[in-house]
Amino acid sequence: MALQPQKIKAAFFDIDGTLLSFESHRLSEGTVKALEQLRRMGVRTFISSGRPEILIPEMPVVFDGYITMNGGYVFAGSELLVDSPIPQAESQRWLRFAEEHDLCTMLFTAHGMAVNKITPEAQALRDQLEFTMPPLTPIEQLAQSKIYQIIALMPPEMDAEVARMLPACRLPRWHNVFTDIVCSANSKAVGMDCICRRFGIDQSETIAFGDGGNDIEMLRWAGIGVAMGNAADKVKRHADYVTTDVDHEGIAQALQGLLFSPTPEAAEQLRLRRTMHNYEELLTDCSDDPAYIARGNGFADAKYSEEFIENQIDSLNSQIAAVTPSPSTPYIG
Repeated sequence: MALQPQKIKAAFFDIDGTLLSFESHRLSEGTVKALEQLRRMGVRTFISSGRPEILIPEMPVVFDGYITMNGGYVFAGSELLVDSPIPQAESQRWLRFAEEHDLCTMLFTAHGMAVNKITPEAQALRDQLEFTMPPLTPIEQLAQSKIYQIIALMPPEMDAEVARMLPACRLPRWHNVFTDIVCSANSKAVGMDCICRRFGIDQSETIAFGDGGNDIEMLRWAGIGVAMGNAADKVKRHADYVTTDVDHEGIAQALQGLLFSPTPEAAEQLRLRRTMHNYEELLTDCSDDPAYIARGNGFADAKYSEEFIENQIDSLNSQIAAVTPSPSTPYIG
C-alpha cells in the first residue's frame, strides 16, 4: 500500500522534540532539506505547537501558517483563523490557586507573555527549551489580560484537582515539570481542521509529526500521523507510523520512506498500524457478549470474540516491531 505523494497537500509539525532537538535546539540539515523538498512538491507546511508565536524561534524554512498555543490562536499570513482564549473567570480562578499554592505560572496573550514568579524550576525549563523568560508581572495585572494559554509548573499529581477546578479548560501535559492549560474547545486537531478548510485541503491529504502528549489528537486527526522515535509509548500507540528520533533525522526518514521514495517497509508499517487501530477500536466497542458483531472499521459483517481481537492485536504488535526503525537508526538520505 504505497502512498501517492500527490495525495499529501499539507504537512504539520510540532516544534519541541520534533522539529527542534532538545540537545541542539535547531533544525537538522536533513529536516531542512526534507521541508524544502515538500514545498517543491507543492505541499503546504505548517507549525503546530504548544508555543505562543512570541516563543517560536526563527527557522531557515518557510511555513504557510501557525497553530500556536495548542490551537488557541491560529493564523496564516495576516489572516487570523482561530481566536479562542481561556474564559476570564477560569484564568482568574487559576491565578488565585497558583498564589495560594505558591506555584510559578506563565501566561500568554496573543502577542505577549508574563510570569508571576521566577523559580529554579522555571529557569531550568527556560534553559531546556531555550526561550526568553517572560517579564515578572503582578498577579493583579495578569488577571485582567486576555489569556490564551497557561503554563502551570506543578507535578502531574495535581492535574486532576486543577482539571476539576477549571471545567472549561483542559490540561494537555507533554512535560513532567509542567502542563499547559488551554480552553477545552482548543486543540492542535481543531487548528488543523480550520487550516484545511481555509485552503481547501481534505483531512486525508494531511500528514502530521509529533512527539508529545499534546500531539495525540493531531496524530489521530491527520491522514497520516507520524510519531517521533523519542515519543512516549502512549503517543506512539496513536500513530500510523513511528520514525527515528529527532536526533537521527526522524522527519527526513519518515518522509523519505512514505513520500519521496516510498519503501515496502514503510508501507507495511502503515498498513499494520492502521489495522491494529481498527482492532483496538473494536475491542473498545465490545460488549459483554462472548461474540461481538463488528460493523464498520474495515470488518463489516464479521463476528469476532474479544479473545480473538486481543490475539490479533498481540500478533500485529510483533509484526509492527519488525518493521519499525529503531529510534537511533542512522538516516541514509
